[in-house]
Amino acid sequence: ALSDIILPALTHLPGRNLVLKIFIPYLALHMIGNAFYFDTQFAGTSVSAANRKAFEWVKANTPVDSRFLILTGETDVFCDGIPEWFPALTGQTSLATIQGTEWLPGKFAPASQLQREMQGCLNGMDSFACVEEKAKQAGIEYEYIYIANQSTLKSRCRVIQPISRGGELIRALEDDKDHVAVYQTDEVSIFLRKR
Repeated sequence: ALSDIILPALTHLPGRNLVLKIFIPYLALHMIGNAFYFDTQFAGTSVSAANRKAFEWVKANTPVDSRFLILTGETDVFCDGIPEWFPALTGQTSLATIQGTEWLPGKFAPASQLQREMQGCLNGMDSFACVEEKAKQAGIEYEYIYIANQSTLKSRCRVIQPISRGGELIRALEDDKDHVAVYQTDEVSIFLRKR
Protein backbone atom coordinates (compact mmCIF):
# COMPACT_ATOMS: atom_id res chain seq x y z
CA ALA A 1 0.00 0.00 0.00
CA LEU A 2 2.81 2.38 0.87
CA SER A 3 4.88 1.83 -2.28
CA ASP A 4 2.00 1.24 -4.72
CA ILE A 5 -0.60 3.77 -3.56
CA ILE A 6 0.48 6.27 -0.89
CA LEU A 7 3.91 7.37 -2.11
CA PRO A 8 2.84 7.68 -5.78
CA ALA A 9 -0.18 9.74 -4.68
CA LEU A 10 2.06 12.02 -2.60
CA THR A 11 4.37 12.67 -5.54
CA HIS A 12 1.50 14.24 -7.47
CA LEU A 13 0.64 16.76 -4.75
CA PRO A 14 1.67 20.42 -5.05
CA GLY A 15 4.59 21.01 -2.69
CA ARG A 16 5.38 17.29 -2.76
CA ASN A 17 8.97 17.76 -1.63
CA LEU A 18 7.82 19.34 1.62
CA VAL A 19 5.11 16.70 2.07
CA LEU A 20 7.62 13.89 1.50
CA LYS A 21 10.16 15.51 3.83
CA ILE A 22 7.56 15.53 6.60
CA PHE A 23 5.72 12.29 5.81
CA ILE A 24 8.71 9.93 5.43
CA PRO A 25 10.37 10.83 8.79
CA TYR A 26 6.95 10.73 10.51
CA LEU A 27 6.26 7.30 9.02
CA ALA A 28 9.71 6.01 10.00
CA LEU A 29 9.36 7.25 13.60
CA HIS A 30 5.86 5.83 13.83
CA MET A 31 6.97 2.41 12.58
CA ILE A 32 10.04 2.30 14.86
CA GLY A 33 7.99 3.44 17.85
CA ASN A 34 5.32 0.82 17.26
CA ALA A 35 7.91 -1.92 16.75
CA PHE A 36 9.65 -0.91 20.00
CA TYR A 37 6.35 -0.86 21.92
CA PHE A 38 5.28 -4.22 20.46
CA ASP A 39 8.64 -5.83 21.30
CA THR A 40 8.69 -4.52 24.86
CA GLN A 41 5.26 -6.02 25.42
CA PHE A 42 6.41 -9.43 24.19
CA ALA A 43 9.57 -9.20 26.28
CA GLY A 44 7.34 -9.73 29.32
CA THR A 45 6.16 -13.09 27.97
CA SER A 46 8.23 -15.95 29.34
CA VAL A 47 7.93 -19.53 30.56
CA SER A 48 8.45 -19.94 34.30
CA ALA A 49 10.98 -22.34 35.80
CA ALA A 50 8.12 -24.53 37.10
CA ASN A 51 6.69 -24.86 33.59
CA ARG A 52 10.11 -25.58 32.08
CA LYS A 53 10.55 -28.33 34.68
CA ALA A 54 7.13 -29.73 33.74
CA PHE A 55 8.17 -29.58 30.07
CA GLU A 56 11.23 -31.69 30.93
CA TRP A 57 8.99 -34.21 32.70
CA VAL A 58 6.68 -34.36 29.67
CA LYS A 59 9.61 -34.92 27.33
CA ALA A 60 11.00 -37.75 29.47
CA ASN A 61 7.77 -39.45 30.56
CA THR A 62 5.17 -39.29 27.79
CA PRO A 63 5.06 -41.23 24.52
CA VAL A 64 6.35 -39.46 21.43
CA ASP A 65 3.60 -37.55 19.58
CA SER A 66 1.26 -37.43 22.57
CA ARG A 67 -1.53 -34.88 22.11
CA PHE A 68 -1.92 -32.21 24.76
CA LEU A 69 -4.43 -29.52 25.61
CA ILE A 70 -2.45 -26.71 27.21
CA LEU A 71 -4.57 -24.57 29.51
CA THR A 72 -3.27 -21.40 31.15
CA GLY A 73 -6.34 -19.17 31.17
CA GLU A 74 -4.52 -16.52 29.10
CA THR A 75 -6.95 -15.47 26.37
CA ASP A 76 -4.52 -13.14 24.57
CA VAL A 77 -2.94 -15.82 22.40
CA PHE A 78 0.12 -13.71 21.59
CA CYS A 79 0.98 -13.19 25.27
CA ASP A 80 1.05 -16.83 26.34
CA GLY A 81 4.50 -18.38 26.18
CA ILE A 82 3.50 -21.75 27.60
CA PRO A 83 1.51 -23.13 24.64
CA GLU A 84 3.87 -21.38 22.23
CA TRP A 85 7.01 -23.05 23.60
CA PHE A 86 5.50 -26.38 24.66
CA PRO A 87 5.81 -28.15 21.25
CA ALA A 88 9.37 -26.93 20.68
CA LEU A 89 10.67 -27.82 24.14
CA THR A 90 8.85 -31.14 24.61
CA GLY A 91 8.58 -32.54 21.10
CA GLN A 92 4.89 -33.17 21.75
CA THR A 93 1.77 -31.90 20.01
CA SER A 94 -0.26 -29.04 21.46
CA LEU A 95 -3.71 -29.21 19.92
CA ALA A 96 -4.78 -25.63 20.55
CA THR A 97 -1.62 -23.62 19.86
CA ILE A 98 -1.68 -21.03 17.10
CA GLN A 99 2.04 -20.71 16.47
CA GLY A 100 2.82 -22.36 13.14
CA THR A 101 -0.71 -22.08 11.76
CA GLU A 102 -0.07 -18.62 10.32
CA TRP A 103 1.70 -20.37 7.43
CA LEU A 104 -1.22 -22.66 6.64
CA PRO A 105 -3.96 -21.15 4.44
CA GLY A 106 -7.25 -20.83 6.30
CA LYS A 107 -5.91 -22.32 9.56
CA PHE A 108 -4.79 -19.32 11.62
CA ALA A 109 -8.17 -17.74 12.39
CA PRO A 110 -9.85 -21.02 13.49
CA ALA A 111 -6.77 -22.00 15.54
CA SER A 112 -6.70 -18.58 17.19
CA GLN A 113 -10.40 -18.82 18.04
CA LEU A 114 -9.99 -22.34 19.45
CA GLN A 115 -7.07 -21.30 21.65
CA ARG A 116 -9.01 -18.30 23.01
CA GLU A 117 -12.07 -20.44 23.71
CA MET A 118 -10.07 -23.21 25.39
CA GLN A 119 -8.24 -20.70 27.58
CA GLY A 120 -11.55 -19.03 28.42
CA CYS A 121 -12.81 -22.37 29.76
CA LEU A 122 -10.21 -22.25 32.52
CA ASN A 123 -11.59 -18.91 33.70
CA GLY A 124 -15.27 -19.84 33.73
CA MET A 125 -17.60 -21.99 35.74
CA ASP A 126 -17.95 -25.69 34.89
CA SER A 127 -14.61 -25.56 33.11
CA PHE A 128 -14.44 -29.35 32.62
CA ALA A 129 -17.68 -29.40 30.62
CA CYS A 130 -16.47 -26.36 28.68
CA VAL A 131 -13.16 -28.04 27.75
CA GLU A 132 -14.93 -31.24 26.70
CA GLU A 133 -17.47 -29.33 24.61
CA LYS A 134 -14.87 -27.16 22.88
CA ALA A 135 -12.72 -30.23 22.10
CA LYS A 136 -15.76 -32.05 20.71
CA GLN A 137 -16.78 -29.05 18.58
CA ALA A 138 -13.25 -28.75 17.18
CA GLY A 139 -13.05 -32.50 16.56
CA ILE A 140 -9.87 -32.94 18.57
CA GLU A 141 -8.92 -35.92 20.68
CA TYR A 142 -6.43 -35.22 23.43
CA GLU A 143 -4.50 -37.63 25.62
CA TYR A 144 -3.23 -35.18 28.23
CA ILE A 145 -4.44 -31.94 29.78
CA TYR A 146 -1.67 -29.60 30.94
CA ILE A 147 -2.90 -26.97 33.40
CA ALA A 148 -0.68 -24.05 34.41
CA ASN A 149 -2.60 -23.29 37.59
CA GLN A 150 -0.14 -20.65 38.78
CA SER A 151 -0.32 -18.15 35.96
CA THR A 152 -0.21 -14.38 35.69
CA LEU A 153 -2.71 -11.63 35.10
CA LYS A 154 -1.47 -9.55 32.17
CA SER A 155 -2.22 -6.29 30.47
CA ARG A 156 -0.87 -6.09 26.92
CA CYS A 157 1.52 -8.96 27.65
CA ARG A 158 2.95 -7.24 30.73
CA VAL A 159 2.59 -9.16 33.98
CA ILE A 160 0.47 -7.31 36.50
CA GLN A 161 0.31 -9.95 39.23
CA PRO A 162 0.44 -13.70 39.79
CA ILE A 163 -2.92 -15.42 39.70
CA SER A 164 -4.16 -18.89 40.50
CA ARG A 165 -6.37 -20.46 37.84
CA GLY A 166 -7.85 -23.84 37.11
CA GLY A 167 -8.66 -25.04 40.64
CA GLU A 168 -12.21 -25.96 39.65
CA LEU A 169 -10.99 -27.88 36.59
CA ILE A 170 -8.32 -29.71 38.59
CA ARG A 171 -10.91 -30.82 41.18
CA ALA A 172 -13.27 -31.98 38.41
CA LEU A 173 -10.49 -33.97 36.72
CA GLU A 174 -9.45 -35.54 40.04
CA ASP A 175 -13.07 -36.69 40.51
CA ASP A 176 -13.47 -37.93 36.93
CA LYS A 177 -12.88 -41.67 36.43
CA ASP A 178 -11.57 -41.11 32.88
CA HIS A 179 -8.68 -38.87 33.97
CA VAL A 180 -5.73 -39.54 36.26
CA ALA A 181 -3.17 -37.06 37.57
CA VAL A 182 0.30 -37.99 36.32
CA TYR A 183 2.20 -34.84 37.35
CA GLN A 184 1.27 -32.31 40.02
CA THR A 185 3.10 -29.42 41.62
CA ASP A 186 1.84 -26.17 43.10
CA GLU A 187 2.12 -24.56 39.66
CA VAL A 188 1.41 -27.28 37.08
CA SER A 189 -1.00 -30.22 36.88
CA ILE A 190 -0.99 -32.78 34.09
CA PHE A 191 -3.78 -35.31 33.66
CA LEU A 192 -3.85 -38.38 31.43
CA ARG A 193 -7.14 -39.16 29.72
CA LYS A 194 -7.59 -42.91 30.12
CA ARG A 195 -10.14 -43.53 27.40
